[in-house]
Amino acid sequence: MKKIMTWAVLMTIAISASAMSYPEARREALFLTDKMAYELGLNDAQYNAAYEINLDYLRSMESRHDVFGPYWRRRNSDLRYVLDAYQWGLYTAASYFYRPIFWRSGWHLHIYARYADPHFYYRDRPTVWVHYRGGRNLHVHSYYAGRDFGRPIAPPRSVFKGRPMERRMEGRPMKRDFGKRHMERRMDRGPQKRGFGERHMEREMERRHGGW
Repeated sequence: MKKIMTWAVLMTIAISASAMSYPEARREALFLTDKMAYELGLNDAQYNAAYEINLDYLRSMESRHDVFGPYWRRRNSDLRYVLDAYQWGLYTAASYFYRPIFWRSGWHLHIYARYADPHFYYRDRPTVWVHYRGGRNLHVHSYYAGRDFGRPIAPPRSVFKGRPMERRMEGRPMKRDFGKRHMERRMDRGPQKRGFGERHMEREMERRHGGW
């Protein structure tokens, strides 16, 4: 019996050691939500809600099996009430938002592969940062269902489906317009051929006047 109790205590310690702490979850939720606000154009109400949802998800991580488990599905379900259709399309297309966590000898966020500076933020902290400690994802029904989050802010023009425009254009020469390419091809072929009307007129003049 003593061995069983010792084994149970050791298992509890191992699970707790792998769980994400509140300060860690709070820090990572803020960084992730800040980048979502920037790329998806979240307004203040959406920003607050997305932070709460991300914090709930991160605080629910106790083992690697939770990465894509019920808490991940609940996160997506809650965010579906917060984001509009256009924002939802951008969100699901960006894997670092849609599948933000992976486990490799500890918790890691994909977002750092895109935004390497952990100290840079686009927005101030959401107002719920001070008092919200999590727990809304534990209810049967979504807390965010039926709520009005207002009109979103237009995403920055440099972002298209999660890829900054400057990265897409980096190292790629600008294409010449069609008219310029067409003219260059015509010039490469040498002198242009005379049209049918011009050739017909020359033959007619030769017939009538015996040539020039």
